[in-house]
Amino acid sequence: MKEEELLYYPYAGVKRHPHMSNAKRAAQFAPFAALTGYEEAIEESGRITEERKEMHEDALRIIQTKTAVLCEHIKEQPYVAFTVFKEDTSRHGGTYRTEEGNLKTVDEVNRLFVFKDRRKVNMDDVASIDSPLFEGYDF
Repeated sequence: MKEEELLYYPYAGVKRHPHMSNAKRAAQFAPFAALTGYEEAIEESGRITEERKEMHEDALRIIQTKTAVLCEHIKEQPYVAFTVFKEDTSRHGGTYRTEEGNLKTVDEVNRLFVFKDRRKVNMDDVASIDSPLFEGYDF
């Protein structure tokens, strides 16, 4: 048999093994993670954290005054936006973020602001408070 004839010779297949589907055949050549966790480690090292800013007495006084105003109007469930510091669990520092919504209660015993949807903000983590309720006030 010549090479050219062999090239076009019909293939009967292997009778001992069933035909492999294209999906299974492709899976054999799919990329794999040789270094598991490498991508996560790179992402973690690139994540930026901030130091908690020291609160001045004036800023603390303003937060206390705004908290008192919120307590006076708590039955109205006012819309409030808190800027809070969230401590990072795996690195030194953390990030500032905004928690906003309608305030349901101010728990002065446990030092918590509780939103209508049951989210809680620790008073000690609050860096600033903003609300449409404060528009008539001069802080």
